[in-house]
Amino acid sequence: LMGLIRSLGGTPSPNVRSLLEEIVERFPDRDFGEAAKEILAGFGAKKKDADAAASLSGDVELFGLPNLLQSLCDSQLTGVLTLTDREGQAFATLQIDDRKLVACATGPLTGETAFYQLFEIPTPGSFTFKKVPVEADEGEPLEVMPAILEALRRHDEFNQARTVVPDDAALVAGDAKPTPCEGEGDVTFMRSVWVKASNGATPAKCEAAIASDAYSIRRLFAHWIETGA
Repeated sequence: LMGLIRSLGGTPSPNVRSLLEEIVERFPDRDFGEAAKEILAGFGAKKKDADAAASLSGDVELFGLPNLLQSLCDSQLTGVLTLTDREGQAFATLQIDDRKLVACATGPLTGETAFYQLFEIPTPGSFTFKKVPVEADEGEPLEVMPAILEALRRHDEFNQARTVVPDDAALVAGDAKPTPCEGEGDVTFMRSVWVKASNGATPAKCEAAIASDAYSIRRLFAHWIETGA
């Protein structure tokens, strides 16, 4: 209960205020009642300019990244969503402009590839959203909702491929010639993965070394096993 109540601390909406007020009234002598009282006091002390800079924060696992992004889009908000791991280190930023993703970065990845990676290998932690002006990357903005559906599809296929080729699987070249997956036209990317894979690099090591999302690499591994390469 304490974790749930504290996760609402950055969301001073009428529904949240009403819920916290009810908790304070019904459970004044409990620790979570005191926590709710402190959060309500903090809501009252916030300055107007702090509201403008915005703050929505909480636990990523509690909200769920798809639900969080959908909520931001439904509210037609513009700003920067920062994801932070359990050690307090920021590992991803997403810039959103009224239902569109205009920039995304995680580790060495940027844009659409970075967005998909956040879903394929979720990282537990917290988030903060601030309503600030955003700057678009050079590429075309992504419609967030269709991108979420594609990311969830990739997440499912990544896990299926992971059962065929575990993280620590070391493979050797077979008799068949390596070919790209259906719909994958980047031969240079395929060759870079093949060079490492055929020399015994595990999928996990390839995913750490090659600037691509995990799904694209693991999909190649599974495809090569199925085709005998």
